[in-house]
Amino acid sequence: MSKIAIYRNNNAYQQFLAPVLAAREDFEVQVFPVGTPETNIIAWLTEHSERLRSMENVYLDNTCYDAGKKVSPSVNRQNAWMGLWADVSATPFDHHFHKAAKVVMTKASVEETVAEVIRRLLAKEVPTRVYVVTDHMGDHDLFGSGRPDADQDAERLRKCLVKVTGRPAYYLDVQDFGIDTYVKVEEQDINWVFIDRHFKGSKRGAFKQIPSSFRIFEVPIENLVSDAIRFGIELDAEAYPQAVREIVATW
Repeated sequence: MSKIAIYRNNNAYQQFLAPVLAAREDFEVQVFPVGTPETNIIAWLTEHSERLRSMENVYLDNTCYDAGKKVSPSVNRQNAWMGLWADVSATPFDHHFHKAAKVVMTKASVEETVAEVIRRLLAKEVPTRVYVVTDHMGDHDLFGSGRPDADQDAERLRKCLVKVTGRPAYYLDVQDFGIDTYVKVEEQDINWVFIDRHFKGSKRGAFKQIPSSFRIFEVPIENLVSDAIRFGIELDAEAYPQAVREIVATW
């Protein structure tokens, strides 16, 4: 076998990935049980490092890939900081699952795609109210207008959220020294806040002011889909497995 998939098991991998790989004669699989400590994964990767270097490609989930960074290579030591993958053809595959979910949920327009994601989130939890942070909201031209504008894109997103959730949506003004919401936030409330991913990276002080009880979702769409998957949304029982199969077929 010239390829190997290495991952720590979870429901998604067991349900969608394992059956596809089982049908591949060119794949070997190493599955660690749910909850396997990172130290155990590092030990296995260390023991099998020479064999992994002989593989055509190594596919790993993020957990195992990160563990591999802590395995120093026996060759090419000037790149030892890269860990085992300094001289192994390794591909983290978690984003492939998110790509498959994006394929399933993509609709004719961005508004419709956002609405589809939000409807699936609502099946898991109904917020008391929803917030949108305007800062950096125009960075990714969320709605594909060709003329991205933070205020306009934030307002389009806010209106979409109000329409789909049926809940009030407000702007959240976040500064390094605190937040201004115009609404009294109660401890028992369920609050969702939507931010552009650049806000978290470029205004870390302000980002840290968002209450820890708030559920944070990032845009653009690929981030929103990834957050929704981590939140545990339900995916189409036929379309999603098919999308996974089509992606894994290219491995």
